[in-house]
Amino acid sequence: MGKYFNKRNQLWIILGVVAIVVIAFIGMRRQANGGSITVPKRISFVQQAKSSGTHIWVRTAAENGGFSKTTKVSEIFVLKNGKMQQYQIFDNNITLGKLSSMSDGDTIKLAQQQDKKYATTGAASEVRSYLNNKYAENNQIGQEDDFDTDATSVANGLVQVTYKEKLITYPHAIKITKILNNVDTSNNDIVSSSIADLNASKQAQNERWNTDAFVDNKFGEALITHIKTTKYQEPEQQSITVSNTTDNSGNKIVSQKIGFNSIDLFDSNIATENVYKYAKANEADFIKLLSLKANNKNYGYKVTVDDKNDAEEVKEAKQTKIDNEKGARLYN
Repeated sequence: MGKYFNKRNQLWIILGVVAIVVIAFIGMRRQANGGSITVPKRISFVQQAKSSGTHIWVRTAAENGGFSKTTKVSEIFVLKNGKMQQYQIFDNNITLGKLSSMSDGDTIKLAQQQDKKYATTGAASEVRSYLNNKYAENNQIGQEDDFDTDATSVANGLVQVTYKEKLITYPHAIKITKILNNVDTSNNDIVSSSIADLNASKQAQNERWNTDAFVDNKFGEALITHIKTTKYQEPEQQSITVSNTTDNSGNKIVSQKIGFNSIDLFDSNIATENVYKYAKANEADFIKLLSLKANNKNYGYKVTVDDKNDAEEVKEAKQTKIDNEKGARLYN
């Protein structure tokens, strides 16, 4: 988990107000350093990306219908001699106003520092903030867009393990037969369960008892460790692809679609694949765990006996305690 990988990303550059306002702000800054201010009517991202020299663009979002010096910058694009580098910004205080007072060299240096923070200490702090404030309305501390719902599921130990089961009619029981990899669970004999659901430790039982929900923070802690031990990779210089859209006449370009490779820090598919490999390598123990869960509806929960004279209730509580102790040993 947390492994770097390239995915196709699309950046829309609209040749209209948005592109003009953002790039004009940078253009004003550059010329203001030289003692004069001239706002260009239009600057082409594509032309600059394919030309010589160094040019800086930013990605931002309009606030209240417009842009100002307090508008946050989420990415900085450095175009140099026909190549592009995309830097992701972590801190919330990187704004158009801040960049307007910086030289090109200082802007690029800031972009490099921010991208490294985004992928290392910033990413780890986002996971830590989430683990410490899971039920807060907003626990995000930076602009870590990669830490999405898929990533939080991994941090909670909600990665699924898939397996095949067989119903034994007499005596009634469910038999787990095989660990499977990414198969269609619409088949009634093929089901899946999250790893956290297999944890029957005392902590898990207490949390389920109090909140009717449980997440295993061990996965989040492992994710933080992995981030800290993964070597940072600076964005590579790359070429872009361009697709033009014209008006009805076919003569005037009204928008351009820019394609490039981007880095996503959190890929939940990798976590799922790693869990499968681990489960397959320890298939006998996983089958025991899954069998305990499948055959005892109270597995992983504390069970109290309301009526000590009810033999079935007493028997069920005893069996759950035995199963939980077995499961906790296997899980740990």
